[in-house]
Amino acid sequence: MGAAVFVVIASGFVAHELFAEVKPFDEVFHWVPQQLSAGLGLGFDWAEAAWFLLLLPLAVLLAWGMLRREPVRAGRLSGAVGFSAVAALYCIVIVGLGVVGK
Repeated sequence: MGAAVFVVIASGFVAHELFAEVKPFDEVFHWVPQQLSAGLGLGFDWAEAAWFLLLLPLAVLLAWGMLRREPVRAGRLSGAVGFSAVAALYCIVIVGLGVVGK
């Protein structure tokens, strides 16, 4: 499960690096932490870290319907271990595309 969590967090780092390469994308990427910083009174650095380490990977998982857990039920994996394995499988695509893009 630790490796799966690492892959999910790494996908946030990779997305951060990829968006930073193009100025308009970088501005869009940093819009969310700016709003979090202003709305919650957090420092921008904390809001940015929360965005690309927690919220962005969670948003990717939600977008792909991972929280519905059908892939876990279909296989032999269950619970948190099964969920983290399937989540890592989807996030590894982001990491792979980032490596190819760099």
